Amino acid sequence: MRSDQLSLWQARLACMIFFAAPGLAYGLFVSRVPALTMQVQATADEFGMVLLCIGIAAVAGLAIASYCIGRFGAKTVLLVGCALALGAVCAAGLASSVWQLALMVLLSGFGMGLLDVAMNVQGVEVERQYNAPSMNLLHAGYNIGAFSGSILGSLFAAAQIGPFVNFLCPSLAFVVMLVWATPRLLDPQHEHLHIDSSKAPKSQSQAQRARGKTVPLWVYGWGLLAMISYVVEGSSGEWGSLFVYQEKQAPESIAALVYGMYSICALACRLGADRLRTIMGDFRLMFVGSLVALSGMIIVLVSPWWPLCLAGYAVLGTGLAPVVPLLFSLASKFEGISVEKATSVIAMCAYCGLLAFPPTFGFLAEHVGLTASLSLAALLLVVLAVSSFGLMRRHRA
Repeated sequence: MRSDQLSLWQARLACMIFFAAPGLAYGLFVSRVPALTMQVQATADEFGMVLLCIGIAAVAGLAIASYCIGRFGAKTVLLVGCALALGAVCAAGLASSVWQLALMVLLSGFGMGLLDVAMNVQGVEVERQYNAPSMNLLHAGYNIGAFSGSILGSLFAAAQIGPFVNFLCPSLAFVVMLVWATPRLLDPQHEHLHIDSSKAPKSQSQAQRARGKTVPLWVYGWGLLAMISYVVEGSSGEWGSLFVYQEKQAPESIAALVYGMYSICALACRLGADRLRTIMGDFRLMFVGSLVALSGMIIVLVSPWWPLCLAGYAVLGTGLAPVVPLLFSLASKFEGISVEKATSVIAMCAYCGLLAFPPTFGFLAEHVGLTASLSLAALLLVVLAVSSFGLMRRHRA
């Protein structure tokens, strides 16, 4: 659909619904980690390998997402990604062994990889066609999905209802939302190639070289910062409920709320972050957010009671919320590379962190404890804060 046929709020809402899909799938899954761990009788090491499958499959999805979007269109890729992400999570609720759970996580992660690129491409299209900062608001859709999945997981766990029914009911309800949103996705109006007019190539051969396969180094730098954000958020979702359940002696129904607390505060922040961008600037907002996130992670690690630990995850979500949307929004400003390619590279770098860190967290949890394991997330946030400060100083200069 064209922007002149659709109001801005309709375009944003339709895009937000697809942003919500991976959040819902992920929120449902991580909210029932204790139940799934007992269901398949997995050790911490084994469950760390299961979580590794998310990263492996997501990177595979990211690797082909740009090609698939060019070949079949973003709308088709979004629908296929939703079907895989949510359908496989529902099937994971029936897993009776570690390998069955790993297989379903592989399929779901592949769908999330496809979604990650396609939904951000659609988000950039909304920003461009309406000339309105929207990326933080659109990413809030992910948090709405994640929070909904976490809350539903807590309610179903309290009612002692198994993961399969827990996963199936909201997934079926989500299909109704997709029926409304799909026809309201924006069609691309032109090729997404960003070349500064003042630096435009003078000849056809120079233009072809500008469109070459070389990816600007800054894109990989953005990808590394996105990787830190993904890994820290992943540690909250994948290990947070187990940490509160085992280390803080919280009930399972309370432990299921960890990612929900993180997501609702991230949602609240993202709803106002686009306005904060105009006031503070992108890099200052990223620096302040990383400091807030670091303080939240410290609260999580040192708190002696689970209510304070939940509050720490809330602070963590608030600080980390604007970082990834800012990075993807900046992807649309790189010269000589398409939005699809830049978005795919950033997302692939981010998900590559999910290949190494889940088994690392699992190994450390098994041998030195969950508290020491999650201290690694705090160290990564220190790196993010220092990098953001350097970017802020460079931009100011």
